Amino acid sequence: MGWAADYMRIAFVDHGRDHAGCDCWGLIKLAAFEQAGWDWPDFNIGAYDRLDVVGAIIAESNTGPWRSVDLADVLPFDVVVMRSRFLLDGLQVSAPAHVGIVTDERKLLHTQEPYGVAHVPLDHVSVRSRIVGAYRWQP
Repeated sequence: MGWAADYMRIAFVDHGRDHAGCDCWGLIKLAAFEQAGWDWPDFNIGAYDRLDVVGAIIAESNTGPWRSVDLADVLPFDVVVMRSRFLLDGLQVSAPAHVGIVTDERKLLHTQEPYGVAHVPLDHVSVRSRIVGAYRWQP
């Protein structure tokens, strides 16, 4: 399981950014900092600001430090963007609104309410049909 094991017991907490609890962006931000020394932007966005996290990454993929990469070419610490189902203005929608981080084993580390942290292969049934893109931090 490698370094991903350090994060498996972290509780899901909206706006969480440490080992006491994390949302999806908080988890991958924490792992990238502790494992690679990268201090990714916080965006001041929580789990319920779903579209804003992904929007920020995609917006920066053209001019900022995020670069789109092919899923076949992902490396550890690449960010995978996934669709998520949620209510928006009373309607059930599915949109790119969730993120995870690639680990050394070409697995995906992510967390979401109510399940908590998961570490699964990129082709796992729980994520493979939800993946819409991957991004690499290149400051």
